[in-house]
Amino acid sequence: MGYRLAVGFIATIGLATISVSYVVYRRRQKSRGKKLSNNPKWKQVGTVKEISMYPLQSGTPLIIPNAKCDSFGISIRGLRDRCLVLLNAQDEAAFSGTYPSMLAISTEIEDECSLVVRAPGKEPLSLNLSRIAEGKPIKEKQRNGFTMRLIECDEIHHEWFSIVILQRTRGLKLFIVLEPNIQPDIWGDDKSDFNPIMVMNNKSVSDLNQRLVLTPKVHHLQFRGNLLLECNDNVKPYDEDNWSWLKIGDTAKACVLQYRGPCLRCISPNVDIKTCKHSPHFEPLKTLKSYRLVHNSKEPTMGAYYNINREGFIKHNDPVYAIVASK
Repeated sequence: MGYRLAVGFIATIGLATISVSYVVYRRRQKSRGKKLSNNPKWKQVGTVKEISMYPLQSGTPLIIPNAKCDSFGISIRGLRDRCLVLLNAQDEAAFSGTYPSMLAISTEIEDECSLVVRAPGKEPLSLNLSRIAEGKPIKEKQRNGFTMRLIECDEIHHEWFSIVILQRTRGLKLFIVLEPNIQPDIWGDDKSDFNPIMVMNNKSVSDLNQRLVLTPKVHHLQFRGNLLLECNDNVKPYDEDNWSWLKIGDTAKACVLQYRGPCLRCISPNVDIKTCKHSPHFEPLKTLKSYRLVHNSKEPTMGAYYNINREGFIKHNDPVYAIVASK
């Protein structure tokens, strides 16, 4: 059985890259149609300090040394960012803001399209996504006005995750999420459940931590970004708000990213990734709301979303160049 796993590309499930690149947007991108100039004036802003992906949406981040970037986000060894999602009986996605114990679920890449999932007190669970998906039908579920294209995993997988998160044998189902049947250039810039790449400036995290006087410092991975940049001395905190384009790498085929919108924050960063517990002081969201309500009156901005304009490969320590948006 063949599945459409990318726009204009059909492959068998055994050879395809599994994707959770389903993207929900509430309005069209204001800057839609803008093109990169023929002679862009790139300015180096830093280097790639860390690349993170989340095979399980709301699970523990997986730090990777390099990644492929295409129209639907980052991937490595046939596995895409957020390539697994858990849904409850109401088809609502489970996330760490509601179930903090999800942050204790870690993943390790075992082979092509294959993962090992671990949780405290449980036997590891092997997931060969190609094998699980083979011969199974695609299920479509509506979410925020878009159609999610899913392949349901097996009962043993549902039970494993339900026990870990809900402490009972039923209640959650695990799905592999296929790429959507939409073109990336129609995506908007409002807050979304999934976006291709989330970029953060290390100085933004440092600035926030300096403001957290009475509470523990926050780890940057609590913001669940994909790229953490080690920025140069001339870069200021939150400058990522103003980078309309990014280029990663020095080669002629360097990956190019286009700014799509701010990352508006929900309660998830208030869950400590080490203890898997909510902050009793509602931090860091409380502090962020005191000075970072710059794009929304209720949800503060921390980080920025980017679409991939030119596909390529990125790795740790790659130089990063930016074009600053005109004011």
